[in-house]
Amino acid sequence: MDPLTQDACAFYEDHNLYEDYISVVLETEEGRKIGQALGNRKAAILRNHGLLTVGKTVDEAAWWFITMERSCQAQLLAEAAGTPTLIPHEHAKVTAA
Repeated sequence: MDPLTQDACAFYEDHNLYEDYISVVLETEEGRKIGQALGNRKAAILRNHGLLTVGKTVDEAAWWFITMERSCQAQLLAEAAGTPTLIPHEHAKVTAA
């Protein structure tokens, strides 16, 4: 997810892509792999599945999920319209903080 909006910047350098996701998590080991891929970040994008967010409370995790989903939608719309202009690295880091 690119830093296209201030909301998206909340995930700047704070999300990962989990590319090994295949299907429904039925094994404890798969859950461990997802946890390792998430690391200390607040969100992950699971390839061919969707988003995963965490927080100190259920409310916080839900807030991050809604914000990330809307940020992904905004990016898809921006890319459909042309080539989006990214928020520069320095500004994205400050906004994320």
